Amino acid sequence: MATRDQKTGLLNTWKEIAAYLGRGVRTVQRWEAVGLPVRRLRSSRHAPVVADVRDIDNWLESAQAHGFTIRQSSEHLLLRGGLNASVQQAKLLRSELVLLRAARRTSQAKLISTIERLEKCCNHVEAAKDRRLSESEEPPTVSRLRRSLPAPQKTFRIH
Repeated sequence: MATRDQKTGLLNTWKEIAAYLGRGVRTVQRWEAVGLPVRRLRSSRHAPVVADVRDIDNWLESAQAHGFTIRQSSEHLLLRGGLNASVQQAKLLRSELVLLRAARRTSQAKLISTIERLEKCCNHVEAAKDRRLSESEEPPTVSRLRRSLPAPQKTFRIH
């Protein structure tokens, strides 16, 4: 979630200004002497600074028009390119996530339906067993259960 400062384009520290320009803090502080548009919250040299992104962009354009070249560091250019690539990848991942969630919901609905059918089937089998037991005259005994089992198969040993 973006903070209020990020929405309005305010940079609140030398570190933020330097990161925005792709330079070191000391370099950006030196640029204040040549007109970098920063505002100090008090009149002291050590007072906190605030800068508007639009003001900095305008200053850069006018400075370049007057021959003040600001070479972008390769690291800064990579970071900007990397940021764009990261945003594109995040959008792709988000759309894939939406598809995966839809597939999960469908699979979950099928699973619930299958479980409900199995429960009904099990309830019918249990009810049938209960009816058979209540209809039979004698309770199940071990000897009756043994008779219902298949006969053990004989095995022959060859020596």
